[in-house]
Amino acid sequence: MVSQGETADPGSIRLLIASQDHADIRRGLHSSAITKIAPKMLQISESDNEGDIKAYTRLLVDRIGAKFPPFTDDMKHYLRNLTVANAKGKLSLYTLHPSGL
Repeated sequence: MVSQGETADPGSIRLLIASQDHADIRRGLHSSAITKIAPKMLQISESDNEGDIKAYTRLLVDRIGAKFPPFTDDMKHYLRNLTVANAKGKLSLYTLHPSGL
């Protein structure tokens, strides 16, 4: 994508990141009269974020376990799995409140 943009208009790469897929945004991008090249749409799936969510959750659950003993490995495993499953790929939809840990 970058090389295509550089060929069409050197030095000007434009990026729009939207947290949700809205039809009106999609229509506007594809019908823009000032667009010199057709926009490329990249969609991020739940699985794209799962590794990051697992890593962050592991860190926070370990902090919780250290602060509130006895916190068994089974409890940590359960809390990590439950949190990752409920996040559904959205880091902002869950929190373990790391402040104060």
